[in-house]
Amino acid sequence: MFFRKIFILLSVVFLLTGCSSQQAETNLTTTAVIPEIWDISIPPDLDWLRPILNTCAQAEDNVGLIEAGPPSADADNRPVDFRFLIGDTLSSNNPLFNLGSEHLAVIVHPDNPLTELTWQELVNIQAGVITNWNAISNGQTDGFSEAVVIFNYPANSGIQMVMDSLGTVNQRTNYSALLAPGPYELMTGIKMEVGGIGILPERLVDESVKQLVISGIEKQDFALPILVETKTEPVGSALNFLLCVQNKIK
Repeated sequence: MFFRKIFILLSVVFLLTGCSSQQAETNLTTTAVIPEIWDISIPPDLDWLRPILNTCAQAEDNVGLIEAGPPSADADNRPVDFRFLIGDTLSSNNPLFNLGSEHLAVIVHPDNPLTELTWQELVNIQAGVITNWNAISNGQTDGFSEAVVIFNYPANSGIQMVMDSLGTVNQRTNYSALLAPGPYELMTGIKMEVGGIGILPERLVDESVKQLVISGIEKQDFALPILVETKTEPVGSALNFLLCVQNKIK
């Protein structure tokens, strides 16, 4: 009878211990860390930035990115955690940071014998004054009688707005210009058109296109700031994220 009581007592202790362990396991599985989700906005001009943003977000624990779309007239006032811009600023009081510079390159089809243009010649091409490559006066294009095919960006593109401000003519005044939504599409167009010419972020130039030397303009005048507007002052993971992006851009 005595041993039977001891057995029953031990059984009760075991059951209580088992219940406590099970309760602890339940608590561990129900206290999962909720990931922090950041809304970001990227214009087509900065398409190349996407892999960098993903890499830097993955470097922070429990952080995810959701793209809210590029800035537009209807969306400029929408709250976004990180709004990336090139060569432009928004009219808001939110914090704004410079992440680096984007140098621009004038590119043509690799079969084009031209290697150098003056800034005025580029302006004349954009304006539709020069319509055939054999009209370039320096003799580089003798025998190359391809029609000039201009590729530009939409009027709200940061790259296009800076080009216009530097003296080139907006594509709306040159109805023969073809519009490319972004740099990758423009580069594809140049590859397909022997007479093509366009402006590309220099970091995207490869052997499939030819970069021209442009005389009559300083290199720094052909560069745009890469900016980010934040909803709040960045701290912690957000600050680490932006520092990572900045380091990879440079």
